[in-house]
Amino acid sequence: MAFEGIGERLNYNPTEVAKQAAQLLDMAIENFKKRKSSVESVSKLPMKEAVVGFSNESILAALGGSFDPLLDAIKTEQLKELWGWCPVLL
Repeated sequence: MAFEGIGERLNYNPTEVAKQAAQLLDMAIENFKKRKSSVESVSKLPMKEAVVGFSNESILAALGGSFDPLLDAIKTEQLKELWGWCPVLL
């Protein structure tokens, strides 16, 4: 794994995942200290309404039982961004 601003590279090793996670966190904290002074605060951005917290089933129901309206909105660029999170249950 490598990040902008970090000269060191960390190769993923599944047997050392806890140690590597701690190293990545330390790297991120150190890098943040360096870049924090160069980042300017952003304010007065246009605000838009957002709807969050839908399950797959509720999205499908809201779209009338088909994902086609969603896919059409993406294809015609009416919908610019779509974010999702899908947890993996073990």
